[in-house]
Amino acid sequence: MIMPKSAAALRFNRVTLVDFIIKARQIADARFSRQIHLMPAWDMLLYFYGHSAHGAMSITDLCLATRASQRTAVRHIERLEAEGFIERRDDNSDRRRVMLELTPRAIDAINAFLDHVLLSLCQTPSAP
Repeated sequence: MIMPKSAAALRFNRVTLVDFIIKARQIADARFSRQIHLMPAWDMLLYFYGHSAHGAMSITDLCLATRASQRTAVRHIERLEAEGFIERRDDNSDRRRVMLELTPRAIDAINAFLDHVLLSLCQTPSAP
């Protein structure tokens, strides 16, 4: 795990990395067919994580953000829910809508992944 000077600095670096990954995926969308690099469940987790300060998200919002069809999104949401990464809850303001939230398990797993990536990027490659 990366040992930052402050927790705020680490959070900023993680969010910056997520933004970078999302932007890189958007660039890939423009250059390759989606079948080559499509990972809807991963895109959903990253989008959720990058926007976790905004709280819960509807299935429709998640579909729009990740450009997944409703059918594809629901299939991957069910998988993420079965793995303990997403929880569903009722929307208090609209009983027809279901809200989704990342679980603490998902946040811990994404943090560990991002820490590993950040550490790998910061290490100087050894000479051959």
